Amino acid sequence: MSATIFEILEKVDHLGWANEKDFVLGDEEEVSSQVVSDQKNCSLYSLDLTKNLAWFVELPDGFDLSPSAFAFLDQHKEARRVLRVPLDELETVAQQCPLPRHVIFVFSIGRCGSTLVSHVLNCCPKVWSLSEPIVFPRLIQQNFDVNQRLEYPREKLVKLIRACSRLLFRPPTASEHEVLAIKFHSQCLFHADLYREALPEASFVFPYRDAVGWTKSWYQMAQKYGFAAQLTGEAKTSVWNAVTAADDLAYLGPYVDLDAAALPLEDGIVIGWARNMEEYGRLLGEGVPFLALRYNELNRDREASLRHLFAHCGLPTEDVEGGLAAFDQDSQAGTMVSHAVEAEGMTEDQVARALSLLAKHPRHGNPDHRLADIYSPGP
Repeated sequence: MSATIFEILEKVDHLGWANEKDFVLGDEEEVSSQVVSDQKNCSLYSLDLTKNLAWFVELPDGFDLSPSAFAFLDQHKEARRVLRVPLDELETVAQQCPLPRHVIFVFSIGRCGSTLVSHVLNCCPKVWSLSEPIVFPRLIQQNFDVNQRLEYPREKLVKLIRACSRLLFRPPTASEHEVLAIKFHSQCLFHADLYREALPEASFVFPYRDAVGWTKSWYQMAQKYGFAAQLTGEAKTSVWNAVTAADDLAYLGPYVDLDAAALPLEDGIVIGWARNMEEYGRLLGEGVPFLALRYNELNRDREASLRHLFAHCGLPTEDVEGGLAAFDQDSQAGTMVSHAVEAEGMTEDQVARALSLLAKHPRHGNPDHRLADIYSPGP
């Protein structure tokens, strides 16, 4: 099996999902793909299903991605060289790498404390948690704002999920980590049944949030990424695509005028909340064994929430005290979505308008809806 190593001439800044275009590549050298398993600083960076390629970056020796708010950002920042491997060989390469004893999958609706949950899990000495490696959302979309999902055979996606999970387990040498936790981009929720098929023994967690708090948070994040309060042109659908992993735009039709010249930013967001709640319910009903973790209670009843989380994931409850320390810092500090980066919030009129739209939803019109999970079947 062969791979190609590239020197990096320049790094390119971007706002999209990580891919090989993040680097201006120089001289190349053909090597054995064995280098992936031999060098622990070789980190899986991105996938390109359309070109049948996997991309790795070579990190500094001993560099630990687990403290990162977003792993893909530090992979880009710290990359020394780039490695390309044919996608068809990825499963064989993964079999040469160590297996974690257990895997924890943290799906979420986003803007709900999921990065905090990743940091909490990292406070457990046995856990090595990664926050938002980009390889997984690139199994469902080419980028966060595209208007269609990727088409790829289900059985191949399942094999890639299994291989990528194993390849990403690269804790520092001589560490005692034996459990891998992965906190996904929110779009991955719409593939959660594939993860259940790939690794049925994994623990599944779903942080979420009330509709008002979530819509306000998403509204501010969208502005930090340059979206206007009134969306026009392609931006009208970009936010919906990001919130729902490019779900059918017709879902919005009963709630907003898609032919209008401009669409209020909050409209697509709040209905996207309902769409995510609906998708979660479908997945739970099909057997994905979720623990639902609402941010409102997570932040208010911290110790009790962490005890429930740790028990669900098979982690020692005596490590809960250490996990509480994660609440003392901004979990996304140093990124453009940190608390330090200010953005205009929604007005009371905007909130009222968003709630009036949500109230039209036949199943999830209640903004304080509590989700069922495997412990509480719900009404």
